[in-house]
Order: sequence, then C-alpha cells, then structure tokens
Amino acid sequence: MKAIKMTNSLEVADKVRKAINRLNVFGATAKHCHFETFDNCREQGYTLKVNAAFDSPCPRMYVSFSECRNSDEIVVYVYYHSQWGNNMPQGELDWNDRKYFPKGEFDAAGQYILDRVMKFLYPEKG
Repeated sequence: MKAIKMTNSLEVADKVRKAINRLNVFGATAKHCHFETFDNCREQGYTLKVNAAFDSPCPRMYVSFSECRNSDEIVVYVYYHSQWGNNMPQGELDWNDRKYFPKGEFDAAGQYILDRVMKFLYPEKG
C-alpha cells in the first residue's frame, strides 16, 4: 500500500500539532482546547481553539499554524476574533499577532503555542 502525501504546509502543521500533544503536560489544555482545520489559500494547517477557563472578556482564543506561504518557516497566528466557519482571523488587526519559527523547529513552535494557551487560560499566573 502506498500512502497519499499531504501538501507540504499541512505536513508541517501536522508535525507542530504532534509536538503540541507530545509536549503538553497541562490537563487544562485537554479540557479547554481542540484542533480544527485552518485554510488560508496556500497556508493550510490547524487551528487550536481555546475556550476561556474562567469568566473572561474574551471567551475564546484561536491559534492557527502552518508553513508560511512565502518561505519554509513555520508561522503561528494568535487572535481572538474569527470568521465564522473557516477559523481565519476576522479583521486586519487580527493578523498582527504572529510569530515565525525556522524550518523544522516543530518543538519550539509547539512550546510557544502551549505557553500562549496557558497564559490565556490562567492570566494571573503569567
């Protein structure tokens, strides 16, 4: 049997997703988070939807990640307003909170995502 290959950006995102699951030591992430898909034309990957742990002025955070459309880097977007149905940032300002990681730095991107999630879930510990 021959496996059917993923697009490169989705393959990169899947390695980041696996790193997140491997590095995750926080029970809260399993309770308050889940993965969905992210599709921004040439950037295809995953969105980690995070529901606030407590009453919060912002009830949800979105963390989308993929291979960057213009390079081999990994790009992570963090935003709080999403377009309904496709997990893309809603407005221009929602695209501003992004961080790039060198090609192959799956663990670094995964740890950054976990750190952002915990800071959102428990801001008083931040």
